[in-house]
Amino acid sequence: QQILTNTNSTGVANIRGYQTGAAEYDPTFQAKVIGSIAAAGAAKVSDLQIKEAGAIASLTEALRKGDIEVVKTAYEAYKTAADDRQKTLQKTIEDTQKAIKDAQAAKQKVQDNIDAVAKDAAKNGAPKDIINAITSSKDTSGAIAAAGDWLQTATGDMGEYLAYSRLAKSKGQDPMSY
Repeated sequence: QQILTNTNSTGVANIRGYQTGAAEYDPTFQAKVIGSIAAAGAAKVSDLQIKEAGAIASLTEALRKGDIEVVKTAYEAYKTAADDRQKTLQKTIEDTQKAIKDAQAAKQKVQDNIDAVAKDAAKNGAPKDIINAITSSKDTSGAIAAAGDWLQTATGDMGEYLAYSRLAKSKGQDPMSY
């Protein structure tokens, strides 16, 4: 029970961080969200199985005594718990599948952002090693950092300076300051 409570608390803290923008797609975070859904579903199923077992015990005792009213009540309790257990299982499966789809969508969004950074850098003439560093990034901020000055665009004097600076850097030189 305590492990489940700790897991749920951790999941809530992670969700709060994610909702406030503290995290981009993170496979560890996504695994925790999916794990929290599965753990909560398993706990509910376990509770319902205990109710079913209690109802079976009552039903068995009532049958032994021949108490038809208790038999009816125990059977209804068992049927309700069994139906609820099946619904809980189905909802847990659906919620887990949704969380997996959400994780895949979040991962794809990050990949789309990384691809857009690489495309913009390539438009500005970034060398192959920079493009490779961008596409190897695990998140958008890493892609932007890898792109460096290759995302900047300008016209006139500043545009000429950027072209000079990029050319110098691509040759392994230190460009002069603007």
